Amino acid sequence: MAKKQLTVHLEPDTYVEIQERGAGGDRGPSEVVRRRLEMLDSLIVHCDPRSTRGFSDTFYDFLLSYLKAPWNIPPDRIVGLEGYLAQRPGFNEATRRAGIDPVELRRAVRELTFAEKLALIDAAEVYQTHIAEPAEG
Repeated sequence: MAKKQLTVHLEPDTYVEIQERGAGGDRGPSEVVRRRLEMLDSLIVHCDPRSTRGFSDTFYDFLLSYLKAPWNIPPDRIVGLEGYLAQRPGFNEATRRAGIDPVELRRAVRELTFAEKLALIDAAEVYQTHIAEPAEG
């Protein structure tokens, strides 16, 4: 498959991090960013909480559909995802309508590692992106 070019605008701190990882030397910024994305993808693939922890499919499916705009969750809130969920208006009601005990769901999310929570948020982003796309026909 042919490579595609993409322009990405980075925050100054992120740009400095890319330079500290070797951009500008023998490796260009694109190579450094591509490697970082490959590593992140590997982390997400290997940290799916359904595989790593036996996280319930019911909980997983509920969270993917409940988190309507997961890309708006600040990265620093992922570590405390259970608290983020508890603060969402209507969370308890939505879980009960789905036949889920909200306390049990928050406990299960609290027990996840950061990487597992990140994988969950990534899956929610993919899910929400695909349900928002119009069906082709």
